[in-house]
Amino acid sequence: MSGPDERPFSERRHVRGHRVDEAGRIYHVRASTLGNQPWLARPDCAETLIECLLKWRSKLEFKLFAFVVMPEHTHILLMPTEAAGLRAIVMNLKRDSSWRISQLFASRGHLWRAEFFDHWMRTKDQAARAVEYIHENPVRRCLVKKAEEYPYSSWRAWNCPQECRYRLDLDWW
Repeated sequence: MSGPDERPFSERRHVRGHRVDEAGRIYHVRASTLGNQPWLARPDCAETLIECLLKWRSKLEFKLFAFVVMPEHTHILLMPTEAAGLRAIVMNLKRDSSWRISQLFASRGHLWRAEFFDHWMRTKDQAARAVEYIHENPVRRCLVKKAEEYPYSSWRAWNCPQECRYRLDLDWW
């Protein structure tokens, strides 16, 4: 019998045995706050996370298809490019948002769990179902009655782009 698994926890949790991190693949990513604390329930914190997501999308040149910021976690549908892999994208987003949100609380400390979960979308249909799942998450959690009522998701970018203050990479879609 071999010794304990030396891989980081975020890699051990995958059925594949390792995290596949390839440009050109679409991933559904979920990152949760430390202790599932609802730090992202504050509007300024949710907006800060969205700002960080858009900032790193520009800097790291990944494709962004959908997202939702829930009180204690976020879902993001994205495609890494040659400019940066999935780990680099998530690491930069979590590090920057953690620092900026901790400033809002006038404190220091970690915001995110170390691990994150990802699922590779193998077909466009699977990715489309992930978009729907992401946008419907606040409804399933009874935060709103309809997805369009939730302000911290990409629902408007998909359904009312003229009313949205940012653009997703839907032209690729």
